[in-house]
Amino acid sequence: SEAELARWQWWDWLWRGLSIAGWTANLGLLIDLLPRFLIAGTGFAGAVAIAFPSLLTVLQAISELTETGQEEFDKLLIRLGIPKHFHAEAQLGATELLLVILLGFHFCLPNFSNFSNRRGFEKYKQGQLASAEAHYQQALALNPDNVKAHYNLAFIYEDLQQFDKARTQYQFAVKGGFVKAYNNLGRLHILNNKPSLAIPLLLKGLAKAEQASIKVKYDLMKNLGWARLKQQRWYEAEKFLLGAVSLGSSQEGSKRISNRGSAHCLLAQVYQAQNQKTKALTQWQQCCQLGSSANPDEDLWLGLAHQKLKEENQLCGQNNGKP
Repeated sequence: SEAELARWQWWDWLWRGLSIAGWTANLGLLIDLLPRFLIAGTGFAGAVAIAFPSLLTVLQAISELTETGQEEFDKLLIRLGIPKHFHAEAQLGATELLLVILLGFHFCLPNFSNFSNRRGFEKYKQGQLASAEAHYQQALALNPDNVKAHYNLAFIYEDLQQFDKARTQYQFAVKGGFVKAYNNLGRLHILNNKPSLAIPLLLKGLAKAEQASIKVKYDLMKNLGWARLKQQRWYEAEKFLLGAVSLGSSQEGSKRISNRGSAHCLLAQVYQAQNQKTKALTQWQQCCQLGSSANPDEDLWLGLAHQKLKEENQLCGQNNGKP
């Protein structure tokens, strides 16, 4: 009846008010989302995906704010067979649907970011560092708190010897509690002759490393020994390095730790500094046998190992050999 229709239409002011509030929220979400996708450079698929809700939001704003837009929207609803007294409700329904779509995009940002991070890692394994860097930056544009992307980007910068950039990205990963980042940032501080900055990081990393891999634990202990060696705190250096040697000598460590020579090279330097020649020579031999010049840290120590062994008429890998 007309009375019932009148009562129903009386609520139109509420539906229109909620619609305006809804598209305002939609516009806010869109303003947050668009720059992320544009900065990320997500390619054609990403552009199309974000363009669809963007267009709908703009059209919705036009239909709400202009008389012509409202008329065109009413004509569309009539063509769809929706009675005029339900147009306000239809407008609200469209607004809510669009809000759900935009919220879906918003809540999926971490997933989009993780996808870009995985693509970056694939490119890194293929040796395509520029492409890997671009994908990691995409990941961070979509989710600035993606600690793995920060860590991976830092790794790229370290490979490119852009150490200031690497330290910044490792710092973000450290703030996110990523254990590997504690180790890598600590190592950069050691290389920068700042062991006092490295030690708190490495100790925190070791405290968090209970569930980490044996490789991560080894690196943390090895670098703690290295930092204490830099400070000439021999006892503490020896303690951490012996712990690293123990991990590297285990069955699992021999399979998973590629830089097992590092701890021996550093331990040799600790004993050398204390004039414990016999212990030092034993460790220099282990350094020489397990070290690799492909590792930039070990390459320098291998030179020292050859020098010290030569002074004692020994060759690498031959404890009693003669030159």
